Amino acid sequence: MLSKNVKSFLVSDTLSYSASSLISVFLTFLISDKITHGRIDIVGFLIAYYMLTKGAVGIYFSKKLDIKSTTKQKHLVTGSHVLYGVLIALMGFSTTIIHIALILTLLGFLDDLLYPLKWDIFSKILDKGKETYELSLQYFFTAIAAAITAAVGGFLGNRVGLETVFTIFGVFYVLSGIAFYQIITEHTLIQKIRSII
Repeated sequence: MLSKNVKSFLVSDTLSYSASSLISVFLTFLISDKITHGRIDIVGFLIAYYMLTKGAVGIYFSKKLDIKSTTKQKHLVTGSHVLYGVLIALMGFSTTIIHIALILTLLGFLDDLLYPLKWDIFSKILDKGKETYELSLQYFFTAIAAAITAAVGGFLGNRVGLETVFTIFGVFYVLSGIAFYQIITEHTLIQKIRSII
């Protein structure tokens, strides 16, 4: 049986990974169809820019944000997921390369903030003796969800348009943040123990 914390993490990670695994594909269509009218080379430059932004700031954030409180980490991860979702939804309505570049810059910063904290929490909530199993579940659920999202996303992209697909991806991230917030950290655990006593 999985703990509530691990279940919350798996739901959160599955939702965010479902969206993130396809964003670059749909970003290619968005930029080449709506903004540059066929120039795919711009997509490559923008994704490279995003990856460099993400990589350059990550080390700085990891040194400056060495937060010991799991509760504070949880709040930062939750807020980052929600903001990430809003930015992804806005990306679908972008009309210029500048809009995309600004959003990708912010997404890179959020990735740098989000991932070290998120995985630090996951390492703390894994059930003792079940670590390998629970990590395997994380991989399994994210892979299955990405496959389903690929099929459904392609279908929706043809039916409802890129703006709606990006909005759906944004909602996935917001729901991911809400699921992540359900993780019980030391602060909420102490409050529950005090309420029992």
